[in-house]
Amino acid sequence: MLLKKYKINDNLNYYYYQTKKYKSFSVKIYFLLPFDKEKITIRNLLKDILLYDSKKYSSTEIINKKRELYNLKVGINSTPMNDTHEYCLTISGTNPKFFNDEEYTLDKVFEYVNELIFNPNVINNQFDDHSYQMCFNRYKIALKTALEDKNYMAHNESIEILDEDQNKFSQLGKIDDFEKITNELVYQEYQELMNSKIIISCIGDLDKNIIKNNFKKYFSNFNEFKEKIKMTPTKYQEYREKVIELKTEQSILVMNFATEVEKFKEDYFNSLIFNMLLGGDASSKLFRILREKYGYCYEVYSANDVNSGLITVYVGLDKSNIDNAITLILKQIEDIKEGNFTKTLLNELLENEYTRVSAIYDNIQSTLSREISLYLYNRDSSLRLLKSDINKVSKESIMNFANRVKHINTVVIKSKGDE
Repeated sequence: MLLKKYKINDNLNYYYYQTKKYKSFSVKIYFLLPFDKEKITIRNLLKDILLYDSKKYSSTEIINKKRELYNLKVGINSTPMNDTHEYCLTISGTNPKFFNDEEYTLDKVFEYVNELIFNPNVINNQFDDHSYQMCFNRYKIALKTALEDKNYMAHNESIEILDEDQNKFSQLGKIDDFEKITNELVYQEYQELMNSKIIISCIGDLDKNIIKNNFKKYFSNFNEFKEKIKMTPTKYQEYREKVIELKTEQSILVMNFATEVEKFKEDYFNSLIFNMLLGGDASSKLFRILREKYGYCYEVYSANDVNSGLITVYVGLDKSNIDNAITLILKQIEDIKEGNFTKTLLNELLENEYTRVSAIYDNIQSTLSREISLYLYNRDSSLRLLKSDINKVSKESIMNFANRVKHINTVVIKSKGDE
């Protein structure tokens, strides 16, 4: 693990990767809440409100003044999973040590963050009404727009038709939730956030004393999240399908395949390489067969959701080609089961995967994100071990994995029009 642990107090540590590789810095504070799919919408809304303004000044006012000069950025990602709900506050910018500006120091950066997170625009146990309504309406419109998009609709419907006992949910939330959300309830959710457990992490060439003093000043009331996240992948289930007719020129085909593979666990790299063989890039079977050979579509790909273990195939095509496309997609999976791919291609994909993951460590944000993700899932991050894990993938292991891939549902957005 590249991150080293440093003590803040008896209940809290911070994890720091000190390096001179980058001229910038990044601090990520992970607030980890119990997962509740009924709260996805309200938690996403809360994120927008916190970033909108504080009692002292707005996020735009803080950041715009410093972004052009120092690339200063502050953001919050809200990521629901089937074990925890992760709020990640990210503060990044060019390292202040390169500037002689008393308004741009690490102390000042943390002061800005303190205002946004710990001093929101709250009066009488609710957010400022103007700020609340602005964020409420903006998020509702954005969610409604997303739900009306046929691509998102197809993916969302493929989740909705999973079995009831599956831990299914929409990452963006639900439009019906807005009828239940009130300003007071959002503030209650903010209080829950302030009582959550956290993980503090940072990367760059920073003064450890300044970092520690600011963490201690602003976060000493929190307890550290010490559990390891255990994902429950989507289970095999009886096959289902759904067809939705819309007035649209292009039809959409989405097919979901369960693998029951957990993130970073056994068969993890088999699932990644299988996906690359199937539809992960321009050399994949789906691209070469559906697009180049038969011309059924322009856009076709498969995607591996490492959190759910689902492999999703997406195709944009004419409705007259839907049945043929489904037959060909299933045929490509059968080909992989039978080993109809060369070891040369497999070796190229393994090398590409190692290169891809190695390249993560060329970017300051992705380095820190990956390190914390591996920590949360109790995995060693060394590239040596990574290379060893990738080298365990063989033609036989891919074939065995392919035989455990199960087609669990299909959703078609079918264009209306003259038959």
